[in-house]
Amino acid sequence: MFQLGLNRATPSGIRPTNASILLFGADGYLRGLFPRPVADCQTFSFRYRENPPGIRWIDRVVMESNIIQAWLSFFPWYLKFASIPFRLDPLTMERDDTPLDFVAFRESFLNVLCHQDYQDHTRKPEIRHFTDRTIFWNPGDAFAKGNLLEPGPKEVRNPNIAIAFRRIGLSENAGWGLSDVIANWTKLGHARPAIQNDKTGKSFEVTLLDQAALPIVAEQVNEVTEQVTEQVTEQVTEQVTEQVSRLLNCLLEGPLGTWRLMHQLQLQHRPTFLYDYLQPALAAKLVAMTQPDSPKSPTQKYQLTDNGRQLRERLSVVK
Repeated sequence: MFQLGLNRATPSGIRPTNASILLFGADGYLRGLFPRPVADCQTFSFRYRENPPGIRWIDRVVMESNIIQAWLSFFPWYLKFASIPFRLDPLTMERDDTPLDFVAFRESFLNVLCHQDYQDHTRKPEIRHFTDRTIFWNPGDAFAKGNLLEPGPKEVRNPNIAIAFRRIGLSENAGWGLSDVIANWTKLGHARPAIQNDKTGKSFEVTLLDQAALPIVAEQVNEVTEQVTEQVTEQVTEQVTEQVSRLLNCLLEGPLGTWRLMHQLQLQHRPTFLYDYLQPALAAKLVAMTQPDSPKSPTQKYQLTDNGRQLRERLSVVK
């Protein structure tokens, strides 16, 4: 424990650090330091935002013990819906033929454990698994500046916890591991994971999207731009969601920023705007950033692409 930096020498003897209590502390000591759950894992039997009346989650694990116990509790919850079920060594929690989806889920959950703001006692991390996506929401934005996917060391919120996980052998990374999440998830043919570092709202979110989560894909848009036929126009009209269509309407007069778009769309919930409006439009190349080299810029705006403008015109004709 001392070699891991989890204990400290004091004039009155060796004492545990806050990191050691969070990692291994008994419930009584842990609750005195940290009154909320470490994480809340929920499983839903429907697609994101469908939410049938009277139906909530079908499985839930609230992790109220220390971080290591939360790590051990995560696997039974995950294995109930894993694409490739398997058993782990109960002592080492390791296996040789690690499935790609497990690596993506593991690193996303490790991000929750290692990088959440443990001084925030009012908000708890939530991992919500839907039939078309899994959302890892974390209180506390990323400390690291610039592109989190660039190689090299990154500043982390809880370095002792991150390093302990790596040296114990539970994680391959002492940093963010986001590159592993993206690489392994996309190898399975899924859409690229969505990453949102919200410094204003002090939160960090990773979403593992199934391919079916995107209502329209870039290949379909290219087909529309190349074939100006009634059949193609009708097909695109059916596939473009109402949300994306409304977003395109807002941008007809020129580029707009996030908050201006949300105001015009009469939205107050930023994740709803990102996942249901902006990200599908960006993925389909209907909308583009005005500053693509600085995606996190506070002056970032969004504008219609040629594909988006042509599609908007065709949708207007169909209507």
